[in-house]
Amino acid sequence: MYKLRLGMSLDCFGIKWLDEKRYKITFREEELLSKTKQMSELGFYGAELVTLGPWNREEEIENYPFVRRAVEIVKDSGLKLNTIHLPFSCLLWNFTSLDEKERKASVESVRWAISHYENNMPNCFVLHPDTKPNSDEERPARLEQLKKSMYEICEFVPAKVCVENMTNNGMLNVSSEAKELLDAVPKLNMVIDVNHPLTESPVHYIEEIGSRIKNVHISDRDELKERHYMPGEGILPWQEIMGALEKVGYNEIFNFEVKSTYSPLEVKNCYEKLFKEYNDERK
Repeated sequence: MYKLRLGMSLDCFGIKWLDEKRYKITFREEELLSKTKQMSELGFYGAELVTLGPWNREEEIENYPFVRRAVEIVKDSGLKLNTIHLPFSCLLWNFTSLDEKERKASVESVRWAISHYENNMPNCFVLHPDTKPNSDEERPARLEQLKKSMYEICEFVPAKVCVENMTNNGMLNVSSEAKELLDAVPKLNMVIDVNHPLTESPVHYIEEIGSRIKNVHISDRDELKERHYMPGEGILPWQEIMGALEKVGYNEIFNFEVKSTYSPLEVKNCYEKLFKEYNDERK
């Protein structure tokens, strides 16, 4: 019987828009306390903390102390701190930048962020390769920059580093590009977001990357774009996806990255249903 340990992504920050340009970053402490308590009671194995929120250096400095608090909340609940998803929607984090000064600053920003975890290192850190779509003309040069960035980061991060496949025309949106990166950076691993591939099947992507997959983001989508629906509410072939994970020997956490409006109980019920259907089909 194939069954993976259950996990779920949790947002540390939210955004309250004051008008079209101004916003206020909010801390989701009460939500974290509630959800981690529910997850622990429901038998979840671990959690991924998503530290999206800081968009510039001043905001990072101001808000990172709350990340420490979020780590404490997870650990106090008895859940494993499986993954930290480092920031991705800010100008400081662009590992494919053709401006070498900017690229190096992005790498150093990771070093700065990692220092906040001290003795609370997760199993792995998740990074997005870039912050925006790229033109076809720049793509080869940006991939070379990404290779340098990921190599440097893997040298100083004391946990696994997992780079995530992007959607649309973001970097690593196809498995061939991801394989080229992984070949160039032996210490690097991947988190496969099955919601992201739009031009090839997530099943094919998983089979191509194989044993370098050390984490997954589980959610569903429609025909047009990523949606982070609950599995079964979109178009993805879940029995085939799970078959591909078993085929490549994936035995890490089965981490749901669905909209925050879904409850831990809904996630747990979906998880049980998926694996029951998968294993019943193979009896």
